Amino acid sequence: MADTSDLRRDRRHLLLFLGVTFTVSLAIEIAILRAGGLEAAGALPVLALMWTPGLVALAMRARLRDLPDAGFRLGRPRFLLTAYLLPVGVGALAYGAAWVTHLAPFRVPDAWAARGVPLNILLRVSVGVVVGSIFALGEEIGWRGLMVPLLVRVRAPAPLVLSGIIWGLWHTPLILFGDYATSGHPAVSALLFMLAIAGAAVSFGWLRLASASVWPAMLIHASHNAWFQSVFDSLTAHSATWGWPRGCWRRGACGPFPRRCSGGSLRGRRVLL
Repeated sequence: MADTSDLRRDRRHLLLFLGVTFTVSLAIEIAILRAGGLEAAGALPVLALMWTPGLVALAMRARLRDLPDAGFRLGRPRFLLTAYLLPVGVGALAYGAAWVTHLAPFRVPDAWAARGVPLNILLRVSVGVVVGSIFALGEEIGWRGLMVPLLVRVRAPAPLVLSGIIWGLWHTPLILFGDYATSGHPAVSALLFMLAIAGAAVSFGWLRLASASVWPAMLIHASHNAWFQSVFDSLTAHSATWGWPRGCWRRGACGPFPRRCSGGSLRGRRVLL
């Protein structure tokens, strides 16, 4: 009986988190669209949008009891190392294949000429990751810090994949109606994004659960954005032959991660991928 009551409580908490997060986020996304898109809106609305899941999660933790552990402990260094390096390996394979096969040719941007390629890459994967972590932390406190553990608690089917679908839908308005699309075909971009982000969410979610910490999830998010969007995308030309933009190569695969998680209240539970 207690187990049934706990399940209902966790479902209410999950629905509350998703309902408030999507409502507030939609209002910010509409404001961004009215401003002319992400580029025109600037950094502050984007920061507000990315911190919406985290602020909702923090507000719930301040008012509600019996929520999953927030995961604010640092965790083992190996998880942080994996979080930083995984996007590098996945990106090198994906973009490397595109460059070798000329599906999306390699190119050096003209803007990189003054500093040179090595320095441009170094700045993007060091300073860029630090700055990106400030933005990514807001999302990760919400998505991986609260939503993923709740999905596991309520016994959702394939919770990590489901978390990616939810995460992808959260991005969809800016893809379909704004300038977050990676091609001239927003619907195609949205579909590719949903497929790719479901895989990425498995990696992000596994790191959070296995480490019992939200910090590896934050780091893989920031590292992914720095390497994929600032480095690999910048070094990849649009393919006129295939009509695929650089951004179609973004985001990682699930990876060969074990399915048993450890840490916190989720110790020993199996997570269906």
